[in-house]
Amino acid sequence: MTSLVALSIILSISLASVVGIYLAGGTLGGMRRAFGARRIKLAAASLAAALIVASALAGWYFIASAQRAAALTGEGAKPGPASPGSVTSPANGGDLNMLVTKLEDRLRREPGDAQGLALYARTLMELRRFSDAAAAYARAVEAIPDDAALHFERADAAYMASGEKWTPVARDALARGLTLSPAHPEGLWLAGRERFENKDYPAAVRHWEALARVAPPGSDYEKEMKTALVEARALRDGRDPAAELAKAGSSAPQVETAGGPVAALNPASLAVELRTSLAAMDAKTAIGPGSGEPATVRGTVSLDPALRSLTRPEDIVFVFARHADPALGSMPLAMLRKRVADLPLQFELSDNNAMSSEQKLSKARLVIITARVSKSGDAGYRPGDLEGVSAAVSPRTGGLHLNISGTR
Repeated sequence: MTSLVALSIILSISLASVVGIYLAGGTLGGMRRAFGARRIKLAAASLAAALIVASALAGWYFIASAQRAAALTGEGAKPGPASPGSVTSPANGGDLNMLVTKLEDRLRREPGDAQGLALYARTLMELRRFSDAAAAYARAVEAIPDDAALHFERADAAYMASGEKWTPVARDALARGLTLSPAHPEGLWLAGRERFENKDYPAAVRHWEALARVAPPGSDYEKEMKTALVEARALRDGRDPAAELAKAGSSAPQVETAGGPVAALNPASLAVELRTSLAAMDAKTAIGPGSGEPATVRGTVSLDPALRSLTRPEDIVFVFARHADPALGSMPLAMLRKRVADLPLQFELSDNNAMSSEQKLSKARLVIITARVSKSGDAGYRPGDLEGVSAAVSPRTGGLHLNISGTR
């Protein structure tokens, strides 16, 4: 279509030029007598060249305009996969922007919603909005000061927001997280990166050797360690890192963020997570205040070291409460979603994490708390999932410890 338009324009300009020259025939004869044949030929050649250039430019302009219009409207384009970074493509969870806006509106109405603040910060980090994420994490750690994973994530966000520099804010967040959880995989990775980039290679080696001991075999962390440790040890010992890497059959580690290996943005998956979390928040709001005595179960969840080889840092961990009496129903009364990388973690379950307006922790007499590593990413049990289950406890319990130590 665009080629036909361009050809029509060129032919129209050429025809107009011929007609103009024909009508000016008498004038040209007079010019020939006055200026001579040679000058007239030069003038005609110049005119012809100008017309050709004008035709080409006009054709190029209209072709480019038509292509831009087609790109905007989709006319003539072959269907194909949407860009991975697009958050508005229907194929990639096109309502992601709407969901982010809905979460922002909730936080404007409920600025003290700790879980909402943490969800918002993590969402912004996923979307690579590092400056916004750093500001959101600052609010989240004020609301949940004892969550080590949040401090590590804040350190990573502050590092990226400053153009990959270890600012005082990033260092302080890292130190706070390590105080809460000294063996946390993400904290050990970050600590090694911070020391490495400050040329403190012995300290970087210590942090990364500690991470190598807890990183599950075959995980992204383990792969990063193989190259990072070779390079850090070589620099520590005064050897050529390139030669040592070549000897080990590796190349220098390529790390997109301080926080380690980064998966490509999946807008559709992120939209599903946001939609699920917002539905849980809506259920919490529907419960309303004053509908029962507040109840909270606090504790820690750890993973048996013998099972680390069966997990990956990105595997999902669900921590949830159910009625101790199965006759009262099996639906979770409250639930948290974390990752294996967050273990060991401190948790808190309350009516703020309710899954239904009909069932809530504060109305239960006794509950059982379960921590489950889900290989499928679903809350429901699947063969191969790892669990730790408590005895029946009061819904007003503190200091509970769950160890994920086996399968059913």
